[in-house]
Amino acid sequence: NLVTLAMGIVMVGSGELNCLKRLRLANGLWSQLPHFTRYGSHMATHMALGLLFLGEGRFSFGTSDSAIACMIAAFYPLFPLLSSEYRTYLPALRHLWVLALEPRCLIARDVDTKEVVYLPMKIRLRDAPTPNGMMGFIAPTLIPTIDRILSIKIDTPRYWPFLLDVGRNPRHLNGLLQSQ
Repeated sequence: NLVTLAMGIVMVGSGELNCLKRLRLANGLWSQLPHFTRYGSHMATHMALGLLFLGEGRFSFGTSDSAIACMIAAFYPLFPLLSSEYRTYLPALRHLWVLALEPRCLIARDVDTKEVVYLPMKIRLRDAPTPNGMMGFIAPTLIPTIDRILSIKIDTPRYWPFLLDVGRNPRHLNGLLQSQ
């Protein structure tokens, strides 16, 4: 159950196909062994499936202290044996993960057609593992937390060069948060 939940938490919002296959296999395994299966095993598998497709891939978990505390309370590893057991796990705690969500999807649209386009870009980050702080992404994608982003630069000759200075310009930051 812990490995299943950990996989769901790590791959949150990605919809990754191999993870889906493994979770479906685990769900089928629990269905074939009804006498040996605890209710908590079903609950962990279904929570991991929900996390895998969280918000249609547009959200991820935050890294603030309050977000981590909510996730610990929601994914506490003691799951019940029966659906009527409330000694080790309060059902209301299961929904606290919602408070840890952050919108992190960056979607690039063509100005004329309003269609979603694949757009190579470079994102300059605080404390990036690369020497110049730049990391390459292709939109639409999940980006790192907003407080780590300094700037987003379009990196393709197909479109006009554009720099979104999130670190210095609050208007750029608000536009990114409101419209993805």
